[in-house]
Amino acid sequence: MSEPLETWLDAAIGETREALARDGKPIALRVTRTSDEGRRARWGELYCARVRELDKRRRGAFLDLGLRDQQGFLPLGDDGRARMRKERVNLREGQGVIVAVGREAARGKNPVLELTESATTAKRRI
Repeated sequence: MSEPLETWLDAAIGETREALARDGKPIALRVTRTSDEGRRARWGELYCARVRELDKRRRGAFLDLGLRDQQGFLPLGDDGRARMRKERVNLREGQGVIVAVGREAARGKNPVLELTESATTAKRRI
C-alpha cells in the first residue's frame, strides 16, 4: 500500500507553487501567478509600475501595474507633473515608479494611483 498523498506549497510575492506528492515524489505541479488570475488592484496595495502613456488632455498618466487587464491612472497637476508628498516630479514614458492604489477601479474606470516614490528619489536614498 502506498503512502497517502501530500500537498507541498511554496509561496512568494506574485507567485504560488503547489505540488501533489506520493511517496515523497511530486506527481503534479501547479504554478499560479497573481497576474494570471485576472486580479484587480485593491485600495492600499503598492505596485512597482511603469509609465505607459502621458495624456496631457486628461492631465494624467497611464501606468502598467503588471496585471493582465488593468492599468492605473495617475493624475497630474496643471503643470504636467506628478505630486509626491510635497514635491513635484516630472514623469516620462517608460519610467519606473512606485505607486499606491488610492481608489479601486469602478464603472469602467481605471484604478486611481498615488505616487509614493519615483526611480530618481529611490536612487537618492540608496
